[in-house]
Amino acid sequence: MQVEKHVSREWSGLIGSLIREPLVHFILIGAGLFWLFGAVSGDMRDAPTEIIVNEDSIATIKAGFEQTWRREPTAEELEQLIEGWVRDEILYREGLALNLQTDDPVVRRRVIQKFSFLLEGMVPDEPAEPDLEQWFADNIDAYRRDDTYSFRQIYFDPAVHGTRLSDVIASARRSLADPTAEPPGDPTLLPDYVGSAPAGGIAREFGGAFAAALAELPEGQWAGPIDSAYGVHLVLIESRVPAPLPSLNDVRSKVEYDLMQARAAATSASIVEELRARYTIRYSNAVALDALTDE
Repeated sequence: MQVEKHVSREWSGLIGSLIREPLVHFILIGAGLFWLFGAVSGDMRDAPTEIIVNEDSIATIKAGFEQTWRREPTAEELEQLIEGWVRDEILYREGLALNLQTDDPVVRRRVIQKFSFLLEGMVPDEPAEPDLEQWFADNIDAYRRDDTYSFRQIYFDPAVHGTRLSDVIASARRSLADPTAEPPGDPTLLPDYVGSAPAGGIAREFGGAFAAALAELPEGQWAGPIDSAYGVHLVLIESRVPAPLPSLNDVRSKVEYDLMQARAAATSASIVEELRARYTIRYSNAVALDALTDE
């Protein structure tokens, strides 16, 4: 019995020392990696292992270089680019073999984006003249040019006047009737006078709310206050010139583009609906879904 206990202690000590040995750790890790590679290789036995660098691939590689550097790559640069492309293709395929793309939101968004681009590329035939005329007639407001305004403005800073702002503006109105009074308003880098400016340009300088309000103001008298991106203003419209309705020929290229975009979007939506019919959509929590849709 003493001999058996002695042998047992020797084996325990030997095993303990082996466990603490770094070389043993290295061997076990290597065996694990070898097993993993074997498993992956087994899964890839039926996968294509041929990488073809064809003319289309090279054209795409060159186009990417030219878009960045505004010139064609040299022969040496092109060789390096092709080698880089082959390396990326190898890493991409190995990543797919390891299912690294699974549940990756970045990869998912990229795949969705690329498939969306494919759908958008399915552009229908160019529209005929009657189609353009009908689209133009149905969407005439989208092609109107901006009305043009000439006006004067007086600026008031709400942060300066606070709750007294209404009283300050009322006082300014009274002073405008007295030609001897000091000009009212607060200092600003905005122009006091704007001449023959389209509504779009006014919106960029004063803000969309200000430009939209000009259409409702009377001509020839001080009106307001109206809001801008900077504060409030009294405004005197000196002239308002409504934009004439354009003809189809005036905006033909824009109409063609808009109609083609609308048709492409409709085609894409139709294809997505057809694809959706292939799938069964199940919701794991219908009660929560109903609660969301009721809001």
